[in-house]
Amino acid sequence: MLAAGQVVHAIAQRIPSASVFTSRAWPIDVAELPAWRVTAEGEEVERAYVEAGTNTHTLSVECAGYARKVDSLDDELHALAAAAIAAIFDPDPQTVPDALDALASRLQVNLARIDRAFTSEGQADVGRVIVTLTVDFAVDPSDPETIL
Repeated sequence: MLAAGQVVHAIAQRIPSASVFTSRAWPIDVAELPAWRVTAEGEEVERAYVEAGTNTHTLSVECAGYARKVDSLDDELHALAAAAIAAIFDPDPQTVPDALDALASRLQVNLARIDRAFTSEGQADVGRVIVTLTVDFAVDPSDPETIL
């Protein structure tokens, strides 16, 4: 799997929710809310001159959390975002080490932006909070599946 896909799956695994999807095409059912969709967005690649044959990647990862329309929808969205951000940036290894723990020394994960919106998912009106992360990592272009 391409390095960007590994990063997306590692972040998705860390989000505390029973419903976390890493596919843009997977429909989210109202019964699955609250739910998250974690996807790779843009990816900037530059040649690293420090070490020949290495590219540095800056990947934008969008973590979109969805909650059902309720009286305190904004509070629900804030709580969803807070739980996900705290879990992603937890500095301590998990009790059972996960993929993000395994990659931690090779990634620089940064919180870039938080947006909120009211949207429709399927036939339900839901709120959406988007936590955008930037993730920096290095890859040898001849081996795009290995994060250095």
